[in-house]
Amino acid sequence: MRIVSFSLVVPYPGIPHAGGEYYRRHLRALGALGHDVTVVAPDSALNRIGLARREDPARVILVGGDLSPGMRAVDRVAALVAPHWLPPSSRRGLRRSDEVGDAVQDADFVEAHWEEMAFLLRRADAPRGTALFAHDVPLQRELRWLRAAWAQRAAKKVVWRVWRALIVALTQPASFRSADVVIALSDKDARQVRRAAPRSRVRVIDPPLWDPAEHRDPVLEGREASRAAHAVFVAAFDRRENVEAAEWLLDEVWPTVHAALPEATLSLVGAHPPESLSRRAADGTGVTVTGYVPDLDTVYRTATAAVVPLHSGAGVKFKTIDALLRGLPVVATTVGAEGITADDGRIPFPVADEPQAFAAAVILALATAPTAGLETAEWARARYSTERYTRRLVELIPELGPRTAP
Repeated sequence: MRIVSFSLVVPYPGIPHAGGEYYRRHLRALGALGHDVTVVAPDSALNRIGLARREDPARVILVGGDLSPGMRAVDRVAALVAPHWLPPSSRRGLRRSDEVGDAVQDADFVEAHWEEMAFLLRRADAPRGTALFAHDVPLQRELRWLRAAWAQRAAKKVVWRVWRALIVALTQPASFRSADVVIALSDKDARQVRRAAPRSRVRVIDPPLWDPAEHRDPVLEGREASRAAHAVFVAAFDRRENVEAAEWLLDEVWPTVHAALPEATLSLVGAHPPESLSRRAADGTGVTVTGYVPDLDTVYRTATAAVVPLHSGAGVKFKTIDALLRGLPVVATTVGAEGITADDGRIPFPVADEPQAFAAAVILALATAPTAGLETAEWARARYSTERYTRRLVELIPELGPRTAP
């Protein structure tokens, strides 16, 4: 099939966020099945970098926005009225692009990744099938931020969060209904989509996060039995929920771990860490802020355990799965573990939301044997493999056509 794929990002090898890496593997799976895919994304500095680093830049269309003074003013207003949308200037450019229109007319199927791009699915007239790949469910994220603001008794923040949650609640169902089928990445997210848009067709597919061809040097083989106690939290620190998670980890959890295991160390690994984290890490308790690291294999090979201390956000936490795939013991909060369950419904690693319980689980994980996570890694590699994802796409594609009348 000829497929047009609307996306927020242009993916490339080494892209520093999990959603982009998932999307890169998704495109590779479609290519392996013989489909001809054209990616359409907003023209931005980051997406121009992605275009330059892509394996196949010929099949990418970048669309600039309307930069007129009037549209810039509209963008400023929209940032207050509908902050979760793409800027109206970008939306207008994508809607009006003749190149995009021609690509859609030639397509057999049209998909959109991330809820922000769902509005473009309306450009695809029947009989073309359309699908929205819902990387997360935005209303869940907004409600969690609202609860956090309420707990902090921050009146201005509560008002702002109420407004954002209201706007998302009103607009999100229309985004889901714009597609013939919504693809969720976990059963939990599928239930959220069905509650928001009961008439939507929803299917579930586990993300492709493990490809043996890209991990020729297995991490478990390189991990030494005599390693020091070393925990890692891998995240993109330009996202608010990841920064708040790191602050909670450093303020509420790590002092207890360090008191019990003075030799233990912690690395905060990921792009764009704020100065506030570096200041917190400079107190001599074994914490290091690395910034962006191009090779996570090295990070995980030298680690003893991974922590995912998230208290907000939505969607499946790829960072949790990634650590499981590398054979590391994982400790997560309830949010950090969402959407990740074994076949019997249980979560196959410790979950704790209270600081003392989380710290106790981290201390235990740091004291485990190097092969403690091997069984869970084998389960994760089977469930989240690119091979299994490709097989699931083969099953799904025949039903990704337009909704037929009853």
